[in-house]
Amino acid sequence: MRSISMFSSKNTSLNHKSKSQLRRLVTVVAALVSITIASCGGGGGGGGSSSKPSTITTTPAMNGFVSPDSEIVITISNSDYAKSPGVYTIFLYDDGGGFAPLASIDALVEDGGGNVVWQTGYTAQTNRSYYWQWSGIFTTSKGTETRDSGILTMHVKKEHAMEPISPRDNGYLDVNLAATPRLAVKNLYTYPDATVSYDFELYEDAALTKKLGEQTGVAQIAEEPYTYFDLPITTAPTTPTAKWLGLEGDTPAPSEDPQPSAAPALLKNSSYFWRARAVVDGTAMDWTPVYTFTVRNFCEISGGRYAAHIIDWTHDRNCQQILRDNPNEALGGPNAAGWYGNQNSPGVGFVSIDIGGTLIVEMGTPVYNGGGYDIRIYQYVSQEPMEVFVAQSESGPWYQMGPWTYCGFLDEGETAPNGHCDFDLGATPLKYAKYIKIKDIEDASCYTTAGAEIDAVTALHSTASVGTSVCGQ
Repeated sequence: MRSISMFSSKNTSLNHKSKSQLRRLVTVVAALVSITIASCGGGGGGGGSSSKPSTITTTPAMNGFVSPDSEIVITISNSDYAKSPGVYTIFLYDDGGGFAPLASIDALVEDGGGNVVWQTGYTAQTNRSYYWQWSGIFTTSKGTETRDSGILTMHVKKEHAMEPISPRDNGYLDVNLAATPRLAVKNLYTYPDATVSYDFELYEDAALTKKLGEQTGVAQIAEEPYTYFDLPITTAPTTPTAKWLGLEGDTPAPSEDPQPSAAPALLKNSSYFWRARAVVDGTAMDWTPVYTFTVRNFCEISGGRYAAHIIDWTHDRNCQQILRDNPNEALGGPNAAGWYGNQNSPGVGFVSIDIGGTLIVEMGTPVYNGGGYDIRIYQYVSQEPMEVFVAQSESGPWYQMGPWTYCGFLDEGETAPNGHCDFDLGATPLKYAKYIKIKDIEDASCYTTAGAEIDAVTALHSTASVGTSVCGQ
């Protein structure tokens, strides 16, 4: 396929006069859309006097996707080019009504394969949509014919979209959730003019031949960065599948240990497999890779007492000045060091989670509600306000561990900058928890260490010191 070069006199942001002319043109086009033949599946359309099926396909197709931070490139392909070649005009819009044009190009002639390629010069911004339309004049044996696509929609892929949130890949499911495991994926994107839902499937085997449950049409949860569904097990598992994914030092238990239940449930100490897909404006996207998890009694997991995995880091403010942006620095014991204000050689061992940012971690060993405080958050350098929540699943339900607090105060004998704050699991209805969510509630301008500086998350009381009956089953 040969790229068609852009003409500087045609491919520009439109001036005021041409914008007015274009608005009049779009109004006429919109009125004619109802009598044109629009091709949604192929992303193009046909119109005019032709009654033939459309021979035009486009990339992106209607409701198709483009990559973030890359130039928007539009390709039109005519499979009937030998008998009916076309010359095209294309518009790129900022809105779905076609009243905010960004650029246009005309007189694009097909190459020898029936293709035209327009490099728009616009970089796709993540997590949003753009709109475009084409019109073409086609030469046929009976004369000329005009077709118009109507306004088409293209979506920009969200960064880190559709990642598995719960259970994380190669992670755990609490045995007490075995009858209705919570499956969750990162939202594909959140943009107001698109309808997004998700389909979930759960299987007994990696080959996806023994389905245990499914759910279609789960509406995207707008108020969360991920969408979840508590999936009922409709078919009882038949064969325990031992696959040990434990942390270092974990001791496997026998796999043939089903928990009694009136309804079908996943088997304790067995592994299962799941996947999900998004449906955008009625168009099903590809399935995710197949993810796996193991059902465990959380009290039998004997890992370290610090945060061991990063589940998610969401920061809508996206302060570009942040220098310490590796969330893995919050794992393990407190080890922050260095001068936080040094731009050329920033400190190490902590992450700045951004203003209003949220960090979710998985503890090596579940936290147990003992006497006094149960969780300690180490914050480096400053005293930032934060809220802390706990859950038995990576995607909740979440329970707040008391009121928000300024985190970073020092106990007697401690020296700056290694402050901390403590939280009590007793403030929640949970006896144990494996997942901690830290939310920064600062409201300030962006800077190099915006948001809370998380050094470490520590369990002051863990299930390693109590009997397995605390976690049940």
